[in-house]
Amino acid sequence: MAIIIELANAIDGFVDNPTTAREILADQIKRLIRSIRCKYNEAICDNEIIRRQNAEGVEQMVIADLHQLRANAQNQVKGMITSMDELKAEKLLLQRMY
Repeated sequence: MAIIIELANAIDGFVDNPTTAREILADQIKRLIRSIRCKYNEAICDNEIIRRQNAEGVEQMVIADLHQLRANAQNQVKGMITSMDELKAEKLLLQRMY
């Protein structure tokens, strides 16, 4: 029991000492500031990763659009070739008739 009383008195004396309390608060504040800076730096890194991913996503969309445009152009050319072949066949048929 005496040990508990001695421990309680020591803690009271430690906390009542303004210099000690100030040092404890200063240490806590410094730790919190370090933690905040660390989280801020992590947030900056996360934002950079997100920015890169967004840029890559836009790049992929542009590439997909270009592929679609190429496919559309190829289909149009095929359609024109088919139409030309049909016109040639009609021309030959008309030439044979007359």
